Amino acid sequence: MRRDNQPAPHLNRAVLTLSASHYDRRALDVTAVLPLTHSCIHFAAQLRASAAVRRTAATDGALDRLVAICESTRPTDARTALLWITAFNAMAALVTNGDSLCKVAAAKRGVLRVCMTVVGNFVR
Repeated sequence: MRRDNQPAPHLNRAVLTLSASHYDRRALDVTAVLPLTHSCIHFAAQLRASAAVRRTAATDGALDRLVAICESTRPTDARTALLWITAFNAMAALVTNGDSLCKVAAAKRGVLRVCMTVVGNFVR
């Protein structure tokens, strides 16, 4: 079982972070808002740039974590709104740029449910 990642408050980020050249699934396990937002921003950039990262993210649980963030986060202030937006952007980058494996995995894991909630809120 993967241990939860802890934030590093003095660095204002997770202990394990995602960068342009480093992907680690554990960086999405942090529960603090700002480090998780930081990881989601870099994760979305990696998903747009690399097909290998998209395939890995579709199978290792990162997509499940992004769906969980989008479903559980209620934007009440600017920080949580930014977290929701970055998680949604990462999820959208995975689905739109991914191959058929990524799209099937997204359909199985509830991405459509999140998208339909966004569309429903927009229509209201």
